[in-house]
Amino acid sequence: MNKFQKLSLLLTGFIFITACTEDIDSNEVLILGKWNWIESIGGFGGWTLTPESEGYSQLLKITNTHFSHYVGDSLVFESDYSYRLDTLYGQPEYLEFKSGGAIAVQFSHKRLELIESCDDCYTLYFERK
Repeated sequence: MNKFQKLSLLLTGFIFITACTEDIDSNEVLILGKWNWIESIGGFGGWTLTPESEGYSQLLKITNTHFSHYVGDSLVFESDYSYRLDTLYGQPEYLEFKSGGAIAVQFSHKRLELIESCDDCYTLYFERK
């Protein structure tokens, strides 16, 4: 087998393997984990709230099926959820909670934004723990 045939065979194998595997770097997977609250910005006045200014922390725990929100050590909300790609509230990505309601999300590997959907709402910013 000459070099060209080997290269061709290798390239064909790579294309086949790539086409048959799931995209493990999808946004749905990136959102999983623990997230610490760093600030919230919003309200009619555009206020900025932080753990320091409010005297409490917030933590999100997101698995592939479950969303938990803690304020301090207290669980304040939990629900199973579905990750959706759509244009709900003008945002292309959102979490739809099985218990009712939804929230738009934007994120990268280290930063998560939860965007509430009302006129006087906040955008909550979290960093990966």
